[in-house]
Amino acid sequence: MNDQNDGTYTVSCPSCGVLLARKPKRKKKCPHCGEYIRVRKGNLYTEKQLEVIDWLPRLERYGVTFQTFTKHFLKVMKAEGHEPEVGDVVWDILGHLLDMALSEEKPNYSRLSSIYFQLWDFARHHKPEEDSKPYLVESTRYGLLVAKKDKEAGLYERVRVYTCNDSLVCDACRALSDGPPIDIDEALRTMPVPNQCRSERGCRCWYFPVIEFKDHKHE
Repeated sequence: MNDQNDGTYTVSCPSCGVLLARKPKRKKKCPHCGEYIRVRKGNLYTEKQLEVIDWLPRLERYGVTFQTFTKHFLKVMKAEGHEPEVGDVVWDILGHLLDMALSEEKPNYSRLSSIYFQLWDFARHHKPEEDSKPYLVESTRYGLLVAKKDKEAGLYERVRVYTCNDSLVCDACRALSDGPPIDIDEALRTMPVPNQCRSERGCRCWYFPVIEFKDHKHE
């Protein structure tokens, strides 16, 4: 809310709605309610509002809209009996997306891999009490199932392990990266990445197809 008064502008706190003497230019506490006021591109938000704004672009790729978010917000609030944290709503949405993807008659492996990756990324940052690795394993497995389809189509047969090539890469993953390409079926069976990873941060490595061009000159 912007009101003009004797050449100055007053705005209201996004949490309590009380008018402020000056519009904040950076994060600060409201002098009336004590809640933080966040500033982005000249607009004022509560911390929760900004969390939602940051999450929506990551969820939109799965068809999640602000209305969808609101629906899950109300669902979680009813279940918990109080206003939920944004993270609890995001977790509920991701779980719903996973259930829907798993129930499809013809599963979309790429979509499942992506959703499991989001679950892993969320769990490792926001649910330290939960083992996040199973989500990463499933994300990788579905990614390899996409590669298996490509193998059946004759596009390529093997994959190579790639790392972020920094000081956080563990010795096991570095050895896999330096080693020979892996047959896709073997990669699916043993899942060396991320199963062999020893990084405390969690495995950030991935498989990349090895395109082999055959020489037909002597055929």
